[in-house]
Amino acid sequence: MAFLGIDTSTSYISLISIGDKKGKKELLVEIENKMIENIPFYIEKIIPSIETINKIGVIIGPGKFTSLRIGVNIANAIGLMLNTGVIPINSLDLWHAHAQMEDICILIDAYRNEFYCGMFSKGLKKYMLCNINQVLSISQKYRIVAHQSLNKKIEQIKNKHLLNSLPPAFLLYTLAKNKKPVEYAQPFYLKKTDAERNLNG
Repeated sequence: MAFLGIDTSTSYISLISIGDKKGKKELLVEIENKMIENIPFYIEKIIPSIETINKIGVIIGPGKFTSLRIGVNIANAIGLMLNTGVIPINSLDLWHAHAQMEDICILIDAYRNEFYCGMFSKGLKKYMLCNINQVLSISQKYRIVAHQSLNKKIEQIKNKHLLNSLPPAFLLYTLAKNKKPVEYAQPFYLKKTDAERNLNG
């Protein structure tokens, strides 16, 4: 039997399979154009026999809208086909596990001068959408932690720690292994999509 982990919240497709006999396989592919639609092809590369999957973990966001939706939909489709359900994992929780620090605020780029923020302190956590002024205020209490690609956008923040790598796929398995699956996962956007903004004027 095998675990399948899917993360499409960043500019990369991150997949992991962990099986009883074949051990661990990981795949990290940069997303280019419509490459995100080829996730089933990449899944077959790490799990040739999809019927062996008995647990599925998927990052639900926040992150890139289109790739998140596709990744979550594929996880749901496989979970429905195999009757396994899926285990939804928040991307801010994944980055928190990667940082291995407490009393921090994780930042993920939400574009348009906004950030997805996850504040973690002594078992408590809070998610919110922030602008740079709000992040500056948060930095008075929490150390700001972000990937180094955000350095220019937060250069005025002194109390920060930059990470030079993406969360390893194995962390998705670590966070999902003891959680119960749900029948259907929903993307967690934390902000309105372009379509919703246009609809609401």
